[in-house]
Amino acid sequence: MIESNKKLYNPFIGWYQGTYTVDLTDNPEIDCNFIEKFGRIKGYDRGLQYLGIRLAEYNDRNISKEGLAALDNLLNEYQERKDTIDPTTQLILRFYYDGSNYCMADDNYQIIFEDSSNTTKNKRNPKYR
Repeated sequence: MIESNKKLYNPFIGWYQGTYTVDLTDNPEIDCNFIEKFGRIKGYDRGLQYLGIRLAEYNDRNISKEGLAALDNLLNEYQERKDTIDPTTQLILRFYYDGSNYCMADDNYQIIFEDSSNTTKNKRNPKYR
């Protein structure tokens, strides 16, 4: 055994590399942050990665096909990184909602939103409109 002050590499200890976040959008090709993060995926440090997806654009509607395609492309880039560069690549994926009012649900797990008049409604469930 040799004493050393070099960085030890163990990708499975639970420490992740950076906190990268992007806005999910219908137009990722014109979102500078999305483009920058997408282009740097293969250059990140080895091991566990953290990716936050902000969903603010979809706070009043379902995620579009374009938004889902952008997310799919982003996740496929991480998969390609794992397949070709670093087999220890793992991903923590977290979705960020737009404010605390968009994180509430009723007993049936239906999303509850508060409107400006302080009455409760659910934008995706006609029963609460």
